[in-house]
Amino acid sequence: MNIDKKNEQNRLFLMSLSQPIYEPLKIGLLEKAMLEYNDILSALLLANIYISGVEHNGKVIIPPNAEKAFDIYSRMCEYDPFGVCEWELGWFYENKLISDAVSLSCEERLKKAKHYYDESAQKGYAKAFNSLGKFSHYGMGGVKKSYMDAMMYYIEAAKLGDIYAIMNCGLTSMEQYYTDTSNKEYLEEAEQYFLKAALYNNNEGLLQLGIINEIKMSDKVDCLHKAKEYYIRAFLNVENQYSATAYFRLGKLINNNPELTDDREIIDALNTKRFNNLAIECFTRAYEIFQTLDITNGRLDGKYKDCYIELVSIFTNIN
Repeated sequence: MNIDKKNEQNRLFLMSLSQPIYEPLKIGLLEKAMLEYNDILSALLLANIYISGVEHNGKVIIPPNAEKAFDIYSRMCEYDPFGVCEWELGWFYENKLISDAVSLSCEERLKKAKHYYDESAQKGYAKAFNSLGKFSHYGMGGVKKSYMDAMMYYIEAAKLGDIYAIMNCGLTSMEQYYTDTSNKEYLEEAEQYFLKAALYNNNEGLLQLGIINEIKMSDKVDCLHKAKEYYIRAFLNVENQYSATAYFRLGKLINNNPELTDDREIIDALNTKRFNNLAIECFTRAYEIFQTLDITNGRLDGKYKDCYIELVSIFTNIN
C-alpha cells in the first residue's frame, strides 16, 4: 500500500474513533476503511459493534447481529496478520452463535471451530493456543483427550500473556494433584501459575491460592493466614462465583480455626456486619451472591456449584 492510501486508511480509522458509538457516521467511516483499504483495525472494531449492538437513550441504534460480525471476520482473514479473525470464527462455531453452526452436529461444529483455531494459532494468536488446549483437555472436535497436549497449548498461550491460559495451566495442574495428592510437585506448579494470575488481580487465581494454602496448612504454620488473606482479596475484588466461593471457604476456615473468630482483618474487610458470628456473615454473603448469579440456570462451573450445594446444607442444619 502506498503512503497516500495508508494515510487515508489511518485518517478514516482515527476519525471513527472520535465519533460517539451511537453516531451512524462512525459505522460509515469504519466500513469505508475496511471495504476500500482492508483496514483490519476498523474491521475488528466494526465487528465488535455488531456483536454487542448499540443503544442510546433507550433506543436501539444497531441491533446485535452475529451473522454480520461473522461475515466481517470471514472477509478480513487474509488481511489479518494476528489471527484474531480466525479465532473469532472458531469461537462463533464453538458457541453456536451463527445459523450455520446451529445447523451442524456437535462433532461437525467443533471440528470446524478447531480448523479456525488451528489457522489462528499458525499466526501466533494466544487465544487460539488456549482454545486448542481446551480441545485437547476435554477431547473435543475429534481431538484425542490428552493432559500433556493440553498443557503444551496452555503453556504456549500463557507465554504470550493470555490470562485464561495462565489459569488453565494452574487448574490443570490442580486436577493432576487431586488425582495423586502425594505428588506435591503438581501443587507447587499450580501455585506458581496462580501467583502469576494474581498479578492480574484475577479472582479465581486468588481463590485458588487460598485453597492451596489451606491444603498446605498441615505443613506450614503461616498458611492459615495466607489462605485468609487470599480469600479476602478475592471477595473484595469483583462480585462473581469466585468471590462467592471465597466468602464460603473463609466461613469454613473460621469455623475450623477458632483463632479467626474475632480476626480484626476479617472484620475490617467485611466492613459492616449483620451477625455476631463471622462465619455466618461469610456464609450469608456467599449465599446472596450465588442467588444473584441465578445458579438454577446453570451459570456456575461444576466445582463452584458444589460449594453452593454445601452452603445450602450448612444453612439447613443450623438450629
